[in-house]
Amino acid sequence: MFCSNCGKKNRDRIKFCPSCGQENVINNTESPVVVNSIVSKLKPKQIVWLLIVVAVVALSFVSARYYADYVTVVDQIASVKTLSANSEFTEAAQLLTSIDEAAVWVAPWIESDLESLKAKIGQDVIEQTILQEALMLQEAGSLEEARIKIGEISTEYTDYAEVQVISNQLQLEIETALRLDLEKNEAATDAAEAKADQEAARAQASAATARRAEQERAAANASASAAAREREQSEVLMVEQQANAFVDETVTIFNSLSSGSDELILAIDYGFENVDDMLYHLNRAQTIFSDVEQRASNFYEYRTPGGWEDVPSWLYSASTNYQESLSLLLDAGIAYYDSDTSSREFSAILDRASEHFDTGLYFERQVANFLTEAGR
Repeated sequence: MFCSNCGKKNRDRIKFCPSCGQENVINNTESPVVVNSIVSKLKPKQIVWLLIVVAVVALSFVSARYYADYVTVVDQIASVKTLSANSEFTEAAQLLTSIDEAAVWVAPWIESDLESLKAKIGQDVIEQTILQEALMLQEAGSLEEARIKIGEISTEYTDYAEVQVISNQLQLEIETALRLDLEKNEAATDAAEAKADQEAARAQASAATARRAEQERAAANASASAAAREREQSEVLMVEQQANAFVDETVTIFNSLSSGSDELILAIDYGFENVDDMLYHLNRAQTIFSDVEQRASNFYEYRTPGGWEDVPSWLYSASTNYQESLSLLLDAGIAYYDSDTSSREFSAILDRASEHFDTGLYFERQVANFLTEAGR
């Protein structure tokens, strides 16, 4: 007999359909003899065709359902990427959650990409929240707290370029505020000195007036000294702020440099026998080193306190040497598969790559030692 709900053929007198679970209506008056008689009249070829038709219908039903799920997931992923490109990370995370809640079928070949996308969007939501907190602190005038909060944002954040712009603006605001305080203290000092001079001139009228004027001048001098001390403290604070900003930027660039060297080491570990993985890590390393080189150049020109000029050059030298090692590894890869390359030539290329890698590592350690001395 056939299921009245999905049309699937069931065994005679089975109570529930194995396909959809619908309860079958069993006709107690149906004679098995009559059914067997009908089937017995079908030719073997007709029975085969009948089974093929039933199988095709069933397969089409299942395929349509899985295809609909696949299209839904692909469309949702595309929407998530669009939202992420527009920095709408919270909406993108909600859309990814809706995919899980819908319990749709996810094709095995996109499951890994979907999980990676979930992790990336989740991290971006966290980083965006930190950025918003920093902006609120900046708006409230808590510039130093905002700068610390900005420093908590990872360089892996999708909109990290925006973070850098805000960080630079914040640093400029801090320096401007310190400069205004310094100018205010200088003006107070000048006013106090002018007032002291005027009182000294009046003091010449009489001895009593002179004594009184001397007392007032002493008070004015005390005020001027206090203002001078405040100015010195402001100058010290500005130097400390600049030093802290320099060390923070060094930490950020150094972390990127370390990530790049780790990628380079991974590429070397995979070797020429695993070319795809090797090239993947070399490409990641190249991207990181190019960014480090550019940021180190800007860092050296505009933000280096006196006496620390070597730090940006160490970062820059480490990056350029790592890049040279990376380029030689690619040359070695070409030579590895070139039948005309001798083992001596191949070894020479690897030796040069190793020398540049060791040089890059030397400069990276110089920066690490500096950060250790700086308490980082």
